[in-house]
Amino acid sequence: MGQAAIYCASGSGDPLLAAKLMDISATLKSSQRDFAGAFRLLDSAFRLYSRIGETHLAGRALISKGIYTGYANNSEEAITLLQRGLAMIDRQRDPGLELAAKHGLAWWLVDLGHFRQARVLLFNNRALYISQGAQINWLRLRWLEGRISAGLGDLARAETAFRQVREGFVSNDLPYKQALVSLDLAMVLMRQGRDGEVLALVKEMVQTFSVLGIEREAYAAILVLREMAEREMATLDLLQIAAGILKSLEHGPFSRPESSS
Repeated sequence: MGQAAIYCASGSGDPLLAAKLMDISATLKSSQRDFAGAFRLLDSAFRLYSRIGETHLAGRALISKGIYTGYANNSEEAITLLQRGLAMIDRQRDPGLELAAKHGLAWWLVDLGHFRQARVLLFNNRALYISQGAQINWLRLRWLEGRISAGLGDLARAETAFRQVREGFVSNDLPYKQALVSLDLAMVLMRQGRDGEVLALVKEMVQTFSVLGIEREAYAAILVLREMAEREMATLDLLQIAAGILKSLEHGPFSRPESSS
């Protein structure tokens, strides 16, 4: 990317090309969890796109920043950026971008506890998920529906959704995401007093993460969770803490065979 930037500067200096390079570099920075660096690049790309009248691409830069802001655990700011970006893009030009933005909106609304607002957003955009065709989009939709149902206290519906998503991630060879949705399922089971099933899920996660070789703090959280579950001392708060650690690391630079997600 550095070499590409040098060629751009020494060649035409085309601002559109420069902005695209910044956009791509921001993706790299985000995958390295250098969110501050990603934000600086996207801010510069936004200004360049705006200057040359590329409103749609400027909106895309805002949506990217919104998504990375959510990854950085700032849900409120993520929602604001996504809403701004959605107001700028040409939705017919890139329906996949619209879906990514609206999925992010719903996801971080759930994180903030706005379950009914998220449910309305999903209901109004269900056709958008289906129109994109890929099974992974249906799994993302069902996962969100499960989280919303759990937040609204409909534990049976949440359990059904989480089990469907788990099976889907298994069939698509996405073990990290399988483990993440397993934590959501474990929280639903614990709220129903089904501690034995929680222990079985936690043991499965330990095995998955051992194979993946994830970061130490994530693996340590799961090991503590397993020990507590074996002693029948696991709590909903402990599950939520473990889930928070693992979700915050999902988009980090550790090695995992899930790049297609």
